[in-house]
Amino acid sequence: MKTENNSLWNLITIFAFVAISHGAQATQPVISTFETDLECWTVDRGQFGWSATQGDPGGCLLASNAPAPAYALAVAPAKFHGDWTSFNGRGTLSYSHKIFSIGGGTTFTFAPYLITISGPGGLATWTNGTPTSITEWTTVSAPITSSAWRLTSGSWSGLLSNVTNLLIQIEQVGNVPANAPADVSGIDNVMLIILATNAPLVSLDIEHAVQVSWSSETDHVYQVQWRSELNTNVWFNLASPVQVNGSTNTVCDSTEGRARRLYRLLTLH
Repeated sequence: MKTENNSLWNLITIFAFVAISHGAQATQPVISTFETDLECWTVDRGQFGWSATQGDPGGCLLASNAPAPAYALAVAPAKFHGDWTSFNGRGTLSYSHKIFSIGGGTTFTFAPYLITISGPGGLATWTNGTPTSITEWTTVSAPITSSAWRLTSGSWSGLLSNVTNLLIQIEQVGNVPANAPADVSGIDNVMLIILATNAPLVSLDIEHAVQVSWSSETDHVYQVQWRSELNTNVWFNLASPVQVNGSTNTVCDSTEGRARRLYRLLTLH
């Protein structure tokens, strides 16, 4: 890591890490990208389906929900179930979310991003950030650590030992009256991954832009992401995913008018 402009470096905090999983089967990443179908995901209410072109990028899960007392939840398939113990303290569950339309009506209520996990050993919820209108694709990331979740029954260790249900709130908008047009939201790139310590080398150069560089592995797809504050788990994609061939790769981001921006690098597959 180096800098060519010390005064600018003092204004910008850079935080880069890579999400790559190696080792035992229990720590292998579990990922849904919705590239070809719904991958057995469902939604607990309203209408839902697969779009081949509206995702982040490619395919995604879409839900259209008329006004109702509760917000619609996306229900994860069985591949996300099982023993999450190996992810405890060093893993993250993340997904991309987009509000395409807030629907119609006279009153709109926006809910925080929400994830629920449950099993024989307990139930816990995670919330963070609240959208206020139509959004672009936004990456929402929940660390797998007890301090980030609200445990409502059982124990944290008992819950992680056998997760049998994963719910992601896909609908963020509540609108009235009851006959108002439905809102439309989507999710994509759901990933349960380990934040590995054996990450590829990442270097950053700062002048009037940040240059994020990393040593890649052949036939892997990487995504650089950024966020502007330390106290939020909402990440945004920087450019499109990068498919590489084992060389050193670079993505640049302008620093004009920005006081702080943090970066991370994810391995999608």
